[in-house]
Order: sequence, then C-alpha cells, then structure tokens
Amino acid sequence: MEAAGENAEHVDDGEATVAALMEKVEGDARFAVNTFRGASDVTFLSKNTSVPDMTVADPVARRELEENTLPIKAWPAAFTMAAWLQSDEGAAHTRGKSVLELGSGVGLAGLAAAVCARNVVLSDISLASVALCRLACRHPRNEKHGFTGKTAALRLRWGSDDDAGKAVAANGGELFDVVVGADVFYFRNSLKLGLATAGAVLAAGGVFFCASAVRSDEMEDALYSEPKELPFPTGQEGQVHTKFAGILLFSWRKVAV
Repeated sequence: MEAAGENAEHVDDGEATVAALMEKVEGDARFAVNTFRGASDVTFLSKNTSVPDMTVADPVARRELEENTLPIKAWPAAFTMAAWLQSDEGAAHTRGKSVLELGSGVGLAGLAAAVCARNVVLSDISLASVALCRLACRHPRNEKHGFTGKTAALRLRWGSDDDAGKAVAANGGELFDVVVGADVFYFRNSLKLGLATAGAVLAAGGVFFCASAVRSDEMEDALYSEPKELPFPTGQEGQVHTKFAGILLFSWRKVAV
C-alpha cells in the first residue's frame, strides 16, 4: 500500500530505521504471521488490528508502527491480485521473469509472484512496510519457495531517480520485465508519479499490471486517461485486462522510445 507515493521527501535513507523496526516487530503481538492459501501458500506479516497499540517512546517507530498504519495492513485488493498472479494466466506473465512490486505494503502480491518469478523486489515508501516485507522474505515458512535468494525489499519513493536506480540495482542492474501494484493509487498526482516510476524501471516491452478498487469516478477516469502518455500508450494493452472480485486489473505495456 503506497500511502504517500507522491511525497518524495523523508527523514533519512531508512536502512537503520528498517533494521530497528524489524527488531521491534519480531515477537510483537500486534503483528500477526498470516498464510495466503493460493495455488502455492505464502506467508506474510501484517498488523493485527484486534491488539491494542502500545506506547512506543521512539518517535520514528511510533510514526511507522502506530500512526501511519495503512501500509502495514493487508487490503482486499492484495488478496485478489495475489490470487490472479498465481492463476495460470497470471503465472504465465511472471514465470522466469524479474518483477518489481510498487507500494508493496505487506508484500502479498509480490510474494505470490515470487513463487515462479526469477527475481522479485518489493518496494514501498513506508519503512515499516519494508521491514515487514524483509521479515516475510526470510520467514521459515517461505523457505520452500527459495525466497531468500531471489527476493529483496527496499524503500522506493515514486519520482526519486535515486530510489529507482536502487531498485534496478537490486535486480542485478537490469530493468524489470514486470511491475505489479495492488490498490496503490488514490490520487491523480500519485498515479502520475507511479506510472513514471514504473516506466523508468521497466524494460521495453515490459508490462505494468495494476489492480485497483476504484473509489471514485475521477480516479476511474484517471486510470484510463493518464497511462495514454508515453511510455504507456493507448492500445490493446492500455485497457482493462480483466475484472475479478470487484477489482479492475489494468495492464500497460511499455514501448521503446
């Protein structure tokens, strides 16, 4: 969940904070270990809303774990996207490919793709999200999928060339074959930045699959109109790819420019 994708400013590069958050989350009853039961089971961590928040003295941890909680909850579109990625159709687009998930949140969609993908990078502006994703990538229940050697999680602020470069570096310096996102766009401005970032990290011919629970006529119009600009022109793959469980799945293919 990309809660603030349009905001490219933050307090630091985040690595020290991510490491500290990983320590705080492990063994904390507020964070549950969950299993997505699809074609292949994957394990992820998310905030347990039934457990009351505790007072956290550290201001960064308090902000990331208690105040800015949108990115650390599992949202319905992520389950729908994960199910599609593990369907025969979805897996055909990711098998043996490199995949970047934008606005990963708890990382469910990216982890589902990682079962058959060659390499997967989970990303979010939220440092807590990055911490949860790293814990999921190395969780013992996911060892059977070989996630340790082919998954990574990092901070990616949409519109940041430096962050986009780090994502590509995590893919061995190669542009990605596929970008995925589950319910990551709420405002037109964040949509523009997200599309620009996807275009910057995708190889020519690569596809951005975006699942969206449309919440307003304005955003539905934006999802159809904004990708018409290069590198995602109109055409057969600039329309709704499919609709399932009340979620629209768009596919936008990057063209060579």
